[in-house]
Amino acid sequence: METKQKELPLKVQVMLKVPYYAFGVSLGLGTLLLLIHLSGKEFELLVLGFFYVCTAVIINLIIVMVLVGLSIVYKEYQRAILLNTSIMLLNIPIAIGYIYLVFDYNGAFHEF
Repeated sequence: METKQKELPLKVQVMLKVPYYAFGVSLGLGTLLLLIHLSGKEFELLVLGFFYVCTAVIINLIIVMVLVGLSIVYKEYQRAILLNTSIMLLNIPIAIGYIYLVFDYNGAFHEF
């Protein structure tokens, strides 16, 4: 007896791709800013990086909240939506590590 899995509607398929795009863009831009900062120690870039992190946190939180809300609306796809949304959480330890690298590179932790 075969169980046939029903095909995901197009709008659910699109919803499942959003976390991957958001994760990739956030990680890519963050990594680019980190590498540029580590190569030059420009103060303006440090300020830009701070604003980038703040903006990325807000945008990523909005995306996570929308996807959690959509998982409630589309209960039959809730597991798939939440599993894909969880990839967004990988940005948290990566961002913390990048912030640590920037502060350590600038000597902020050496005074304590």
